Amino acid sequence: ASTELQGGDELAAVTWLQRAAHVREGASRLERTLLYAQALGSPPMATEPIRWARLEPRTRDKSLAPGLEARVHDPLWLLGRQWQFGELTADGDLGSAVVAQLTAQIAPLTGYRPGHPDGGAAAQAYDVAARPLETLVEAEDVRAAPTARARARAGQHFERLLAAHGVGHYAPAYRTAYPLQPGAEVPDAASRRFLALVAGRVPDGSRLHADLAAALRPSVRTPSLPATPPVDAADADAVRAAAEAWLSWSDALVTEPAGANPAWIGDRMEYAFGVAAPGPDGAGLTLEAEEYTDGELDW
Repeated sequence: ASTELQGGDELAAVTWLQRAAHVREGASRLERTLLYAQALGSPPMATEPIRWARLEPRTRDKSLAPGLEARVHDPLWLLGRQWQFGELTADGDLGSAVVAQLTAQIAPLTGYRPGHPDGGAAAQAYDVAARPLETLVEAEDVRAAPTARARARAGQHFERLLAAHGVGHYAPAYRTAYPLQPGAEVPDAASRRFLALVAGRVPDGSRLHADLAAALRPSVRTPSLPATPPVDAADADAVRAAAEAWLSWSDALVTEPAGANPAWIGDRMEYAFGVAAPGPDGAGLTLEAEEYTDGELDW
């Protein structure tokens, strides 16, 4: 940065040092040292060079405060120029509004219709506080082909509820009555290892749900526990309470359609549906989603 290396030009030496200080810590320290020496009255150069400083949001201060302040030398001059050019009148594209007023109306969804408008599916009431819209649109019959892991976890939770009601000693009887057995159709080695581990150790939650739902929620006869496994009369109420709690938990675990989901468009591998909400004029507002694959639904 010496004057000799810059061809005797003191301004070139200062300019080089200022540029190098942006990228090299050593050069930055040297520049600060020269500035301190100049402030103490012993300038290292014979004549005072012309210094240039750019106005930019970047700063070498670790706090970044000077750059964030975006200082200007004469703010009043800038305001005067804006007034001179008409930027304070907000005519056309010359200025920006100082005050903005926004009016909005919020209307929760109140209706849901699966499928396309001409699909023939009936609309139904929808409560936004009851369940997310995604679970209703993407509902599937998961019990039609339950996975081995789902069957095992459901059986484990039934045993937990038996223990919570003080009748955990019936768990081995339910394991024997509803054994989770590995099937020959399991294609992959990981699933076969999992089934070999849990077989005989937990009840089959899928079979257990079918029998308990038929016995405790009949359409005509009095609800009662299945005959197998046998339960003592003194423990019947506790086992039945555990079974009822388990059925409620299992039914609330996933959202399933009553039949085939009309919202699923099989030939396009996507969902279609419509929702309704009260409109500002009282006539109502209908929103259509014709090509929904998955994710989050929001309007």
